[in-house]
Amino acid sequence: MTNFFNLSKIEDPQLEDYYAKSMLELNDFFGIKWKHHTPVVFVVNDRDTINILHGEETGEWIVGWISGGNIVFVLNKDKFGEHSVHKYDDNDYYKLIKHELAHLFFKVITGNKTDPKWLWEGVSILVSGQAEKWGKPAGFKGFLDGKDVYIESGYALLLLTKKYGDDKLIQFLKAYKDFDGDVSVLFKETYGLDLNYGTFNGLLRS
Repeated sequence: MTNFFNLSKIEDPQLEDYYAKSMLELNDFFGIKWKHHTPVVFVVNDRDTINILHGEETGEWIVGWISGGNIVFVLNKDKFGEHSVHKYDDNDYYKLIKHELAHLFFKVITGNKTDPKWLWEGVSILVSGQAEKWGKPAGFKGFLDGKDVYIESGYALLLLTKKYGDDKLIQFLKAYKDFDGDVSVLFKETYGLDLNYGTFNGLLRS
C-alpha cells in the first residue's frame, strides 16, 4: 500500500462539457450559486487505486464517490471495461459525474447531512437523470429500509416531484438542514403524506 499518488491536470473538452453542464443544471435545481471553491473531479485509473482511496476492497460496480465538501472521484472512462462491471456509455458517464456532484450539492443544502440513504442517493439519482434510465420498479418495498435504494429511491422521488414539483423537494431539503428529529415527521409537515411504502405505491399507481 502507498500513501502517494501522481496528480496532473486533464485537458478533455468532453469532460469539461459534462462538468459545466452538470454544474449549471445543479445550481439551477438546488437554487445555489456555487462560484467559490467549486468541486474538483479526480479521475482514477484502476481498481487498486480505488481500493486504496476507499481503505477497503470495493465492488466492481463502484465507479464514483465523493470526499469532503468539494471532491469527486470517478473511474477513468477508458478503464470501465477493465476495472468495472459497467459497459461504458458517454451519456451514462455524464450522469455518473452529475450524480456525484449532486451529492456535494445535497451536503451544501442540508448542512453536510448524508442520511437517510434513500434520500441521499435518491436525490442524486433523480437530478442526474438516472431514474428514467433505470426505469420504473414494479413496486416499492425496500428503499426506506436501506434495501434496493438504487433501484427504488430515485424513481420514488421522480414520482414525488412530478406530482408536487421540484420546489417542494427543495423546501424539504432546506428544512432538513436544521431538523434533528425523525425525517418522517418533516416529510409529513412538508407534503402532508406519511413516509411509507403505501404513499409511494399510491403515486406509482396514480
